[in-house]
Amino acid sequence: MRLLITSIAFFLFLGTTAAQYQAQAAVDSTHLMIGDQLRLHLEVSHPSGAQLLPLVLKKQEGDVIEFLAQTKWDTVEQGSTVRLRKDLLLTAWDSGYHDVPALPIVFLANAKKDTVFTRNIPLEIEAPAIDSVLADIKPIIEEPILWQDFIPEIAVVVLLLLAVLLWFLAKKFKKDKELPPPPPEMIPVHQIALEQLKKLAERKLWQQGQVKNFHSELTHIIRVYLENRYTIQALEQTTHEILGQMRELQIDGKVMERTRSVLQTADLVKFAKAEPPVTFHDQAMVYAEEFIHATKDSEVTIEKPIAVRSIVTVADPENTEVNAPLIVSETTEPEMANFGMRLAAWVLDYVFMSIMAVLIIYGIPAAVLLFMEPPDWFLQLVGVTLLVALWAYFAVMDHKKGGSLGKILIRIEVVDYDRKRISLGRASLRCLGKFITSAIFGIGDLLYFTDNKRRRTLSDRIAGTMVVRRRPKSTKNTELLDSDL
Repeated sequence: MRLLITSIAFFLFLGTTAAQYQAQAAVDSTHLMIGDQLRLHLEVSHPSGAQLLPLVLKKQEGDVIEFLAQTKWDTVEQGSTVRLRKDLLLTAWDSGYHDVPALPIVFLANAKKDTVFTRNIPLEIEAPAIDSVLADIKPIIEEPILWQDFIPEIAVVVLLLLAVLLWFLAKKFKKDKELPPPPPEMIPVHQIALEQLKKLAERKLWQQGQVKNFHSELTHIIRVYLENRYTIQALEQTTHEILGQMRELQIDGKVMERTRSVLQTADLVKFAKAEPPVTFHDQAMVYAEEFIHATKDSEVTIEKPIAVRSIVTVADPENTEVNAPLIVSETTEPEMANFGMRLAAWVLDYVFMSIMAVLIIYGIPAAVLLFMEPPDWFLQLVGVTLLVALWAYFAVMDHKKGGSLGKILIRIEVVDYDRKRISLGRASLRCLGKFITSAIFGIGDLLYFTDNKRRRTLSDRIAGTMVVRRRPKSTKNTELLDSDL
């Protein structure tokens, strides 16, 4: 009797424990096509003191059923008994009748694990029907031909053309010899003297009270003319010595006498502080012009200097006025812009071009979008507009202003070999050279270091230009020779 009671109590305990842990599985359908997906609903319950361990799904080699994904546990009921639910996604890879395997649900309670299994679920896996009728081959869909499709070919052609151009330029520059300077321009000496007298009259020195300065410059012009015309060392001789040599030149007596009066009166004004009559000043100019016209010879010429001629005055220690100016020729070879100046100008141009590019690339489309939907070719139009703007920035500015904004700010300019403003065609060639230099990653600019005289880059050599420092618009007591003569 005692044994019977103990056995009954043991089996009642096992039934109670098993009833506390449950797991059920159900599917939406028991029919499935190969490769299709099916959802399995899993529901478990356990005492509140137990812990549900994560569900581990392992696929063994040869399994037909494969679990693809699972959701998180969703609590349905919570109290003395906890009910949880989740969904699993599965598929099958073979036809026939196959079972969804029992899933192990593991619980942890009082440091012990208990496992409950779901039931096997039979599934009928069907293969798709085979269509014995072969369909015709569909025609090939042709895409429209766009110019972007030929970018690799275009790039290869451009690189080949650049290589040929660089080879041609290298060959040409290697054989290019420095051309001899042009022959100097020869000007009749009487023309130079008459132009100087005209400039002196326009300055109106004696009308402003500068009588001594007026006569000093007047006699200086006559002395220089005598040196150029008759090779008389008139600048180093006194008036008496000059007149003595002039008597041997068979000059008309009347002209000789008037010239003598001009030279001697100038000495009295400079050294004796004499004050001739007011009418004599204009008369002296007339006498000087008369002397030059009476003695001129068109075959007697001198070289026209290219240099700047500066008027340097020498102070009279006995007077605050100045003596006659000495005309001094100075060499004015163009001063080339150094690499630092050109680099600074390039940085400024890069900033200006970036601003311009942003305004064109983003500003124009934004403005068009306010009124209409841009057509397909609109981006190509924006690209062409950008190229035209870059050409105008470099070519037109080089032609009109002697350089881009960067060069203007750095005080350098683009000129030809005669230091003249370049034409629009030459400026366009130089702009093309800049584009080529950009395409070859700036290598063309390194030619600057191979030209010690003119410091020309690739764009300069293509267009026949050079970059020099800008000349000041005006310099005190300094004038160009053409305006001085």
